[in-house]
Amino acid sequence: MRLKISGRFGALSAFCGIGMAVFIAGCAVHPPPLHPTNLKRLNSVLAEGRKAPDLLAVQKSAEAGSPSDEYNLGVFYFKGVGVPQDDAKAVELWQESADQNYALAQYNLGLLYAQGRGVPQSYVKAAELYQRAATQGDALAQYHLGVFYENGRGVKLDYERAAELYQQAAEQGIAEAQSNLGMFYTYGRGVPKNYLKAADLYQEAADQGLAEAQYNLGFAYARGEGRHQDYTKAVEWWQKSANQGYVPAQFNLGLAYEGGVGVTQDYLKAAELFRQAASQGNKRAKASLKDLYQMYPTLRPEPTSAFGILVAKAKAEAEEHTPDFIRGD
Repeated sequence: MRLKISGRFGALSAFCGIGMAVFIAGCAVHPPPLHPTNLKRLNSVLAEGRKAPDLLAVQKSAEAGSPSDEYNLGVFYFKGVGVPQDDAKAVELWQESADQNYALAQYNLGLLYAQGRGVPQSYVKAAELYQRAATQGDALAQYHLGVFYENGRGVKLDYERAAELYQQAAEQGIAEAQSNLGMFYTYGRGVPKNYLKAADLYQEAADQGLAEAQYNLGFAYARGEGRHQDYTKAVEWWQKSANQGYVPAQFNLGLAYEGGVGVTQDYLKAAELFRQAASQGNKRAKASLKDLYQMYPTLRPEPTSAFGILVAKAKAEAEEHTPDFIRGD
């Protein structure tokens, strides 16, 4: 199916994967951060620990060598619940629990070594701890260890091993693992290329609300890879991802509105989406927004004060006389 796209897409006659070069190439999710900002278990109130009124009982049990309560008491100290917040004490307790092969403590301790929080940063030690917990079936440890193998952090880079670990975590419902494994199937990294499996995995993660997976699933529909090509569905998934502030989705959705592909052409919505992405540092969105403003000056937000009007006028004049490229010779 050939589509005629108006506006600054004039020379383009197809969408996404059939010549839509201005769309972000590839549909890969960026690797998850190696220093997780959302520590899942650690940021939950007690992460399977007991509530504060049981603190004395937990302390006595931990002193008696119970690995589960050494772990629980470590959570109290890490969160500062009923006791002063103390990373070092949490590390000490989790280490004692981990030494008794308690998987939750091994995983949490691995996160701290990966971050260098309360201990010297060591990807090698983090990987060792993740491995011990992953062997016992801990899904998050499997996922994080997969990230390490994918990136060669603390272990030798090994895509096949990363895929195995993502598969184990994905089967336990970890959305990030499902999405990353989908990326592997998309590009044949560590597994044979299989668009259908990739799209199915993106779907599982997207249904859990993972923005990156929603973005990738949109590409699967746009390109007809693992899904029947459907630009409307592509836009729907990009919208869900964009609603969560995912920058690539905001940018691509802006392009869809600008080109009128999968949605009714709407330059105002396109400009708003480009602004959202540009405000988060996306250079392509910034350039696209500049192009839209040049073609349709009325899309510029109107200043709400006399001072704002003067600033906007000065900025517009500066942009008009500023070359796109500045040579240094």
